[in-house]
Amino acid sequence: MHKFGLRSLLSFAFIACSTALPGQSHAVQQMSPCPVTPAKQLSFRAEIKIHRVQTLADGTTITNDWKEIVARDSQGRTLNVTTTSFDVPSSTPEENSITNAYASDPVAETDSRWSSHYTKATVLKLPSDRHGCWVSNSGGHWAFGPTTPKAPAVASSSKSANAGAATSSRFQITIRNSVPLDYSEQDLGTQVIMGIEAHGRRTVTTTPAGSIGNDKPLVRTSEVWIATGLSTPLRQITTDPRTGLETREVISLDLAEPPLSTFQPPEGYEIEMEELHEVPCQQ
Repeated sequence: MHKFGLRSLLSFAFIACSTALPGQSHAVQQMSPCPVTPAKQLSFRAEIKIHRVQTLADGTTITNDWKEIVARDSQGRTLNVTTTSFDVPSSTPEENSITNAYASDPVAETDSRWSSHYTKATVLKLPSDRHGCWVSNSGGHWAFGPTTPKAPAVASSSKSANAGAATSSRFQITIRNSVPLDYSEQDLGTQVIMGIEAHGRRTVTTTPAGSIGNDKPLVRTSEVWIATGLSTPLRQITTDPRTGLETREVISLDLAEPPLSTFQPPEGYEIEMEELHEVPCQQ
């Protein structure tokens, strides 16, 4: 079993560490290069720390921290768990947080949702033949079938390459019923994060002055580091003058195959089954 901790594995390719085989602990040694996991579809369980700071016009800052757990197995099952904490006096730690989870199981053809607030789970049985329109027992509506999203119209385009591995491009897009945006991206190359080679990309989206009543350009920057085979970024940093600074970072990563129970509601939860029934599609 591979387990990686953020403090023991810094985000650079030249960190020293040893190779941990299944069943062994991951010990740090000098002058031993980090192993880089080969590109493949990986099973994993990751814990992610999210930190957001929003600064108001009067200088007041609003800070929020929460965590997520994401997982995937070799059969394509996925899990996403979000835990949000509250600071309520005279409450237990359990009462000061709420956990919401969503799991998808393509083998059993089910989607499951549960919450610690209700200790109740809803398991939706999906149809094997997924096309047309469907309604659930509780009145929810689903539509299956191919869709053709409308591509944004490109007003102008230009590309350039920087020296070294990093490359960048810049162009302007106009999205239907929206405003023109100046968009640029830069390839940041690769680095080893949590023992895995990750590829970085920085994007800058600028809303020109006057587009939405703004007297100055609004610049949103996002830096994302993604490892091939993982369905979640290892690191993501986003700055936006409207929402503030948000950092998402994987703080623990287990590359072992998650047990089946990972993708099922916790033991003791009340289970409510729902089925879908096909109905005529509305024109």
